[in-house]
Amino acid sequence: MMAQALAFTTAGELLVGSLLLYGFRVFERQAGTEAYGSRVVFVGVLSALLQLGLGAALREPHGFASGPYGVVFAMFVPFCLDVPATSRFTFLGLALTDKAFTYALGLQLLLLHGRLSALAGLCGLAAGALVRLDVLGLRRLARAVEEERAEGDDAAEDDDEPEC
Repeated sequence: MMAQALAFTTAGELLVGSLLLYGFRVFERQAGTEAYGSRVVFVGVLSALLQLGLGAALREPHGFASGPYGVVFAMFVPFCLDVPATSRFTFLGLALTDKAFTYALGLQLLLLHGRLSALAGLCGLAAGALVRLDVLGLRRLARAVEEERAEGDDAAEDDDEPEC
């Protein structure tokens, strides 16, 4: 199951997924590599667990679409809520923003394998929402780890000071 979540199966999925992940690089810049990497691993595992649960509940014999759908679609939650639209335009009479292209790529990826990719994507969205809402208390845990690290750094700095 975990190996299935690491690689897309077709070149089209790989292209669209890579474009989306590249577009979500803004989150790494905002949070830092370590925090972003932790988030990616956590939402990937959480999404895989949700897929296992949903697969068992639906008695899905073939599992879900192969690839990091969980990670890609979990990143749509902060993209939707935190990234502002920078430009607006009209296309075929519809008022759109620059974010419309990202949503169109996501819809393409979501529909590539029909029900299998749609369910995998929805599990990713659910994982992203659970992390965003801090249902599992991760922000408290992260704050505690940061405080512990800061205290450890302060103690190490005190040890480095020469005594007079």
